[in-house]
Amino acid sequence: MRAFADFLQARDEQPLPDAMAGFFRDAVERARAFKDQGEAKLIECTDSALAERIANAEAIRAYCLRAGERHLVVPSNREQHFRRELERLGYIL
Repeated sequence: MRAFADFLQARDEQPLPDAMAGFFRDAVERARAFKDQGEAKLIECTDSALAERIANAEAIRAYCLRAGERHLVVPSNREQHFRRELERLGYIL
């Protein structure tokens, strides 16, 4: 988007109109607003206490994130580690 704004600006002595410059700024901000972190597994726990216990367990907290009261999110590239540590805690997914 920035390249297109530079292209237009290079072909005219006047600065881009405020509305167009704002459009390009907004488009750049929106393009940077999200970052795809890849696929993940959403795991539902039977209750919020279990989700809290698992999410905060020393051995497993690096492999998951809380997602609401009863859910955990496990990135695909950490699923094997998550499952192994979950089993060590006495749970099977």
